[in-house]
Amino acid sequence: MSTETRIPGKSGRHLSWFGPVLLALPFIIALVFAALRWGELLKNLVHVAIKMAVIS
Repeated sequence: MSTETRIPGKSGRHLSWFGPVLLALPFIIALVFAALRWGELLKNLVHVAIKMAVIS
């Protein structure tokens, strides 16, 4: 029989989001870099692809 007053499963809940955010951070930085560097070009390519799909 346990004499601990803590509720089981509640320890460390406040930092449960920190791990996934830390793992996703390099990918987020890479996407922001690509959007800043090639954003206009990618936007134009998407517009061309949409026009080609509509015409065909």
